[in-house]
Amino acid sequence: MPKTEQVVASPIEKFNAQQNLQGIDLGGTKLEGVILRSAQEPEVLFRHRLPTGAD
Repeated sequence: MPKTEQVVASPIEKFNAQQNLQGIDLGGTKLEGVILRSAQEPEVLFRHRLPTGAD
């Protein structure tokens, strides 16, 4: 099973579904999900990366 890396810039308790932006990157070498505070204030609240195993 691949090793995962998790980076948390701020506590996830700050998540607000009405305001926060969410994104998923499905790439060739990694999968990554991110939650930003807002478009006006793009502070990273949560980021999770998972390698796909393709090199």
